[in-house]
Amino acid sequence: MSIGLLLVLAPAAAVPSLWKAISDEPPATASQGSAEPVAAAGSEPERFTVLASGDILIHRAVYERAREYGRASGKAFDFRPMFKPIRPIVSKADLAICHLEVPLGAPGPLSSYPVFNAPRQVARGIRYAGFDKCSTASNHSYDQGTPGIYSTIDSLHDRRVGHEGTARTRKSGRRAAMYNVGGVKVGHVSFTYGLNGFKLPEGKSWLANVINAEEIIRQARGARRRGAEFVIASLHWGNEYQRAPSGFQRDLARRLMKSRAINVILGHHAHVVQGITTVRRRFVVYGMGNFISAQYSPVDTQDGLIVKLVVEKVYGRWKVVRIRFTPTWVARNSYRILPVARTYNRPGTSDHLKSILKASWSRTVSAVHSLGRDERVKPSSRPKF
Repeated sequence: MSIGLLLVLAPAAAVPSLWKAISDEPPATASQGSAEPVAAAGSEPERFTVLASGDILIHRAVYERAREYGRASGKAFDFRPMFKPIRPIVSKADLAICHLEVPLGAPGPLSSYPVFNAPRQVARGIRYAGFDKCSTASNHSYDQGTPGIYSTIDSLHDRRVGHEGTARTRKSGRRAAMYNVGGVKVGHVSFTYGLNGFKLPEGKSWLANVINAEEIIRQARGARRRGAEFVIASLHWGNEYQRAPSGFQRDLARRLMKSRAINVILGHHAHVVQGITTVRRRFVVYGMGNFISAQYSPVDTQDGLIVKLVVEKVYGRWKVVRIRFTPTWVARNSYRILPVARTYNRPGTSDHLKSILKASWSRTVSAVHSLGRDERVKPSSRPKF
């Protein structure tokens, strides 16, 4: 389902449902559904899945390649070919969350590192891939100022993709996004360590969420008071190109999990895959690497991770009971996001590409388990080496 929300009522039966945002901003609705999503009928689900991925970092080389794809399809830019290989994976999740690191469609020319302004058509690719919403708090959130925040939100809304981490209004910026996933209320907060030296306007700190432990906990608890039964925190944190979580990451994870307001942390920013572990018996995904970018040095900046959280009710509370992860690799020049195992196992994959994918797989799996091996955390499929 392109809406990415599948209500699992029993192991042998599944009933599709739509979802809607419970917020003061325009919701992300199903691209094939009505403007008024229909609530699921029947009993509460036994489980649901949440899928998340690494950084969407649109360098000049990426959008220029999308321009070439666009010429073939009659569009100004077409990012869909880049997302096509992972679409079957993303679209099957009940709730799929991307991490959009850069502004989209701000007034003025397109630009790349160090101050980004990517084409608004990126949002079309995100929706095509099957993502329902994105976390948008990053160190580049304010690269194009307030107009860039507004244009990014508008670009996502135009494609019916929700967002969290940046906001148009104080009300939405000061509280968690809330979603009804097949009858379960899910809260989501998104924060970044900083804004690359840019300063938000006085009195408008709500435009982009900057990490403050008390504020993260306040928003998460606010979501609980509004009925959230499961709360996700997306954090843009850590040291670039370092696999090991920093002391700041570890300390913040302990503090947030001690509050018991947050069920899982999903990390971004390092541009390389970091480990998955538990803190106070709750999962922390420290870093999912790059989902799409033009980075290639160090070599593991082409590696990424799609994480699927399987959430079940245990003794009356929703919790992540296992994680299935899909290593990904961004192909140079085409910028297609390749699921490593599926591509390796596919007939016709060249020996040269297989050798690259084998090395990527080894790096990613090693990084995922770098903080200790947990039998609940496994690859979704394996290459046939």
